[in-house]
Order: sequence, then C-alpha cells, then structure tokens
Amino acid sequence: MVHRLALVPLKALASLPVDGADHTLAGRYRLQDRIGSGAMGIVWRATDELLSRTVAVKQLLLPPGMDAEEAEEATLRAMREGRIAARLHHPNAITVFDVVQSDGVPWLVMEYLPSQSLAALVHERGPLEPREVAKIGYQVAAALAAAHEAGIVHRDIKPGNVLISSSGTVKITDFGISRATGDATLTRTGMLSGTPAYLAPEVADGAEPGMPSDVFSLGSTLYAAVEGVPPFGLNENTFALLRAVASGEVRKPERAGELEELLACLLTRDPKARPTAAEALPMLEAIAGGSRPKIVAVPNWTSPQALEEKTLRRRRAGVIAVAVAFAAVVGALVTSLLVLNQRQVATAGPPGETRTITFGPGPGVSGTTGPTGTSSPGSRVSTLPGGAVVPVPSGDDHVPPPPGAPSQPSQSHQPPPAPTTTPETPRNRLIKDAVRQFYDLLPGNTTAAYQRLAPATRPTLAAFQAQWADVESVKIQRGMRVVGDAVHLTLKIKSKGITAASAAYVVSAVVSGDQVQIGAIKQGGTGGEGP
Repeated sequence: MVHRLALVPLKALASLPVDGADHTLAGRYRLQDRIGSGAMGIVWRATDELLSRTVAVKQLLLPPGMDAEEAEEATLRAMREGRIAARLHHPNAITVFDVVQSDGVPWLVMEYLPSQSLAALVHERGPLEPREVAKIGYQVAAALAAAHEAGIVHRDIKPGNVLISSSGTVKITDFGISRATGDATLTRTGMLSGTPAYLAPEVADGAEPGMPSDVFSLGSTLYAAVEGVPPFGLNENTFALLRAVASGEVRKPERAGELEELLACLLTRDPKARPTAAEALPMLEAIAGGSRPKIVAVPNWTSPQALEEKTLRRRRAGVIAVAVAFAAVVGALVTSLLVLNQRQVATAGPPGETRTITFGPGPGVSGTTGPTGTSSPGSRVSTLPGGAVVPVPSGDDHVPPPPGAPSQPSQSHQPPPAPTTTPETPRNRLIKDAVRQFYDLLPGNTTAAYQRLAPATRPTLAAFQAQWADVESVKIQRGMRVVGDAVHLTLKIKSKGITAASAAYVVSAVVSGDQVQIGAIKQGGTGGEGP
C-alpha cells in the first residue's frame, strides 16, 4: 500500500518561471503566484482574462518513475475530477469552472477563495473551542450531505481540505480523489486514496471508501480541530498508522466537551451505525448554538494508557506463545499420568473419610473393591464413614440411603425448579438503565437510539428508522424483570391513527464490562412486574 505524496517532478515545472508570471493557459488563464499544493498538484492564483476575475488553477503533478500507462491513468483521474466536481454546486464547496490542457498536462480551473485551511488555523492557534468547531463542522457537513446526495464520495476529508475565509465561510476543496457513483474506477490496485490519519477503519482494512467513511473522516477532522491531534495520533510510519486506524481504537478526547457524544457517533467502528452527513447537521447546529442535543452513543474511546498497554502486550506475544506451547506439553504429560493413576485399583480410605472413585475400563482393572462390596468396571462406589463401600449405579436409578441417614426423594420425583427473576444486582440495574435509556430516545431520536443497538443484530439505519416512522410514542408501562441477559417488559405503543396498545416484549442485552448494548427485541415473554 502506497502513501500518496505530492512529489513534484522537475519536468512538470520546467516550462514555468519560478513565480508562474506571464504563463497563460488556454489563451485566457494567466498564472500569478503559487498558493498551495494538494495530493496530486500545485494550486496557483490566476486571472481569467476573458471574464476579468481571479481564479485558482490546479496543475497535475505526476510522481517520478511513472510509466506511460500510469501517467495516462493519473491524467484520466484528473479529468474525471473536473467532471465530478463540476456536478456539485453548493455554497460550502469549492466550484470547478473548467478543465484545460497545456503541453499534455491537465489543469483544473476553480473558484478562488482567499482563506486559511483548518490545518493551518489549528497549527497557528492550537486546539479550538467545541462550539467553534461545531460551526465549522456544520458547514462541512452541509457540503458533504449535498455531495452524497449527488452520488459523490470525497474520500479525503481532512483539515487541509477545509478552507475558512476571513468572514467565517467554510468550503471543502480537493475532490481530486473523489468518486461518483457509477463512474469507472481509475485508482490503481495497491494505491492508497486518502490521508491515513483521517481514514475510516474499514478503508484502512481494505474496504472500498463510501459515504460512511466520509462521515468518519468528518469526525476525525473535527476531533483533530478540538483536540489538536488526529484520533489515532501521529506517526511517521505510514504502515504503523494504518494498523492503528484499522484497529479502530480512538483515543478518548480530553477537550471535546459538548462535542464528545457526537464525535462518538461519527467515529463509531461500525459504518452502518454512523449517522449520515445530513443527520449530523441538526446536532452540529444545536452544539454551535450553545445547546447540547440528546445523543446517546456507545463510546469507542480507548485511554492512552490502554493503548500503551496493548503495545506492550503485542511485544510480549512471542514470549507468551512459547510459554503456551510449553504449558501444552506439560499439560499433556500430566494428563497421561492422571489417566494411568486413575486406572489403579481403588482402595478404601481411612475411617471417617468419604470419597467417590471412578473405575476406568482399562486392562488389568478389577471390579473388586474388597470384602465389603463389589463393583463392575465403569461403575462408581462411595466410601461411607467407617470404611463401608457402597456401589453407586449410573443413570437416574434410586439409591437407598444407608441406615440412619435422612431419607431424600429420588431425583426423578423432585419437582422442576420454578423460573425466578435474577436478584437485583448492579449488573441488572445497569441492564435496566440501558433499556430504559434506549426507549427514552424513541421515537424522536432514532439516530441516537440506533447507536445503542448491538452490531450483530442491528438492521440498517434506514430500516430501523422506517420501523419507527409512524410511532408517536412508546412507554415502558410496567417495571422490568431481568432474567439472565434478557429483559421482560411491557411496552405501550401509540402509532399514528391507531389506538395505543400494550404488549409484552423480551429485550436481550449484550453486556461488556460497564457497557450495555441492545440485542434482539421480540414480542412475547411474561411482561414486566412491579412499579
């Protein structure tokens, strides 16, 4: 896997003066000065002499060592960039006006925005306040939602591609590695598209980038703006960084404040559990306005200490593997000795000792237990106080008690135990609280409720929202009973145009430490009890 670098071949710039002055493209775009560089090109400020306006033009740069086929592919990708980006017209996205060629090299003509990138702003000022980050994020999400609506995946959302003007207008730039739905795939096999520190885990793990991965990158960008570093930290070793991204272990934010719950939603490991860019808009708007929307998410945070411990565990893996192999050999030897010992003829113990001995069917084993009793191979005998040996038949046969012992009913006549509710414990209270919080979110906040579902049993977000589309209210009518990992309760559900009805449900809980997720939900059970 190759980390994309903006490597500038000298031949691409040989025909240009250092400052680009007096060089005109397509007879109308006169270059003035260089203003930045991106993944595949250098951006120049220029004047459109036909329309008398300032524009930005992006020159394609080919990494050294490309053969003719690879160079052609890169050129096609740049032309495709122009076609895709030109389809998007949004106040928070840089507009592409034209695509021209000069000396066989394509140039993109774009809207010029005097601005500073979010990356430069954070570098200059340090971590930003959560409300300011939410205002920036709202505009980025708005453009991203429009792009996704048009079938465009950006694939490289990061602070360097977020431009902020002096008036506070925010625009996304560099759709150079984006891909439109239905367009041909032009990225070479083995080429990494995107910046590793802001990739979604599934992309780092080899999956195709999509709209959910754009949302994860949006979360990574906002995380970096409020924390000062990307969610997976910084590492000059690209492969080590990709390994950290693929693990999905996000460092717990320390400065996110009211943004923390939303970041947990955007940065969740499961792509299906993330909100869409459009769904994130009202949450970002509320935070930017000073309120804290009700968002319940299962945090994906990992403490720095835990990450360090995991690194140490990985280093010890080789030693542990050797120890396990050695233990397996020793265990096999001990097991063999125990089997041999078990096949010895059992003898009665001293007076007062009670023990049960199992006879194995191996050769040379006698069923004789001594003058006080006999047994056949494979049966069990119990040595009672005083040294008496009593054969114990296998199966469910009733064994008469010895003289003087209290009588007990046989196992076959004992009534089955009645099902009982698991006693109230901290674990049970944790499960009840999780179920109560889940239904408190419904039907008004389906996105947040969806975050509470266990990945193994959850449907798609769209399907989940469709299930609750016509529901006006839901209420836990009676108390809840926890039986193992299942919660029995009664729900009163009111749907549009239908009288409210009550029904019993069983909700399974998936418990991991102090985290509880909602598993399968089925109608039936015995319902809730108590207040």
